[in-house]
Amino acid sequence: MPILAPTVPSSSNRCEQVIWTRLRLGHTCLMHRHLLFGEPPPYCEMCNVLLLMKHILCDCPHSNNLRHRLFNSVDFTISNLPGFWEDGFFDYGSFMEIMQPWAQTVICGRARLGGIPVGVIAVETRTVEIDIPADPANLDSEAKVISQAGQVWFPDSAYKTAQAINDFNMEELPLIIFANWRGFSGGMKDMYDQILKFGAMIVDALRQYNQPILVYIPPHAELRGGAWVVVDSNINEKYMEMYADHESR
Repeated sequence: MPILAPTVPSSSNRCEQVIWTRLRLGHTCLMHRHLLFGEPPPYCEMCNVLLLMKHILCDCPHSNNLRHRLFNSVDFTISNLPGFWEDGFFDYGSFMEIMQPWAQTVICGRARLGGIPVGVIAVETRTVEIDIPADPANLDSEAKVISQAGQVWFPDSAYKTAQAINDFNMEELPLIIFANWRGFSGGMKDMYDQILKFGAMIVDALRQYNQPILVYIPPHAELRGGAWVVVDSNINEKYMEMYADHESR
C-alpha cells in the first residue's frame, strides 16, 4: 500500500503530500543488502564454535612461522580416501563467499586448499544488474536498474577487490586470484565515481601484502589492458607470482 508522508513546508507555507511507494523507500532491496538477512550462521554442537570460524588458523603456536599453515592440512598418504570425484578448485564445500550482494562483478571469499585456509578473488563473467533505489529527498528521482558487464572492473567492484585484499592480509591468509579481466570501465561516470582511485587501492593492497599471492589465468580466460597492470607480479616480487594456462589469452 502507498504511504503518505508530508514534506518540509515550502516557501508559501503550504504542505505537500508525496506518495512514497515501497520501491521508493527501498523495502527489501535495501534490507537484504544492509541488514542481517536469512538463517542464523551454522553452529557445530560438538566443537561448540561457529562454523564460520573454519577459515581461521587456530591451535597454532604464536610465532609467525609460515610452516604452521600446514596445520590440519590434508595428508595425501591416507589410503582410505573417497573414491568419487569432488569437483571444484578448492576442498569440497569449503568455499564461503563474502560481500555477495555488493559489486557482483567480482567474487570474493574464503576457502581451504588442501586444508590450508586461503583468500579467493574471482571474476563474474556474466552481466549483472544493480538496483538503485530512488532518493526520497528528491521528488524527481526514480528507481533504476543498471547493467554491468562481466570481466570488467567498475568503481564498486574495484573497491570491493581492494577491501577484500586488505582483509585477507590482516587475517594472514594466502591469496589466490583467478584473473579474467578485460580492463577497467573508463566512462565519464566511472571517472567521476573515482575508478582511478579504487584501481590504485588494489595496487597498494597487493604491494603491502605479506603473504603468498598466486595470480592464475584459467583456461579460455583473458587479462588485458589496465587489469594486467594492476595484478602484475612486479608489484610485489617477494610474495607474488603469476601463472597462466596454455589455453588462456
